[in-house]
Amino acid sequence: MSIDVSALKGPLGELMDQCSGPNGEARFEEFKLWLKKVSGLFKHLRDVALGPISEFKAAEKFTKSNSEVKFCDFGGNFKKLFLNLVEAPVSAATISVSKLLKNSLDAPIRTELGDGHVITLGQFYEMLKVLPKDGTWFIAYIVGNDGNVWAVDAGWRSFDEGWSVGADSVDGQDEWRAGSQVLSRKLAA
Repeated sequence: MSIDVSALKGPLGELMDQCSGPNGEARFEEFKLWLKKVSGLFKHLRDVALGPISEFKAAEKFTKSNSEVKFCDFGGNFKKLFLNLVEAPVSAATISVSKLLKNSLDAPIRTELGDGHVITLGQFYEMLKVLPKDGTWFIAYIVGNDGNVWAVDAGWRSFDEGWSVGADSVDGQDEWRAGSQVLSRKLAA
């Protein structure tokens, strides 16, 4: 007795058939975009338009004596990888703010954000001027002075009345908590 297994392929088999055809690569890219939309890791909250930023010297802005943005604490990795950072000028950009709907590691977050999600430290600083000081933790992916992307986070500490800023490896195994908000560069459609 012979069984025709083609009837058992289901949706995955159909996808594989479509991706192996003449337009397979384009079809697979469409599938990945669709999958990103249904993964449910984020809820988009808003976009914030930032103007251009001239040369940005972290040591001049990320200080406890800053009167423009109040800081109360800097983690060890942040001090080591970002305080001596000098960034070239950047053009105006739009930063997306999305709420994390479930606990997640950095890898799934970065995958869902897609290419081009990294922002500059100067853009992160500008966002700290307008973000709510309500205990929410904000996460952004920023290149440190070692050339690697780091998860930079900030939360307002009401008892110190200032932002606490840290930096964590994107390869770490600690999850970001649901409710945290992720800042990323919004790419032109």
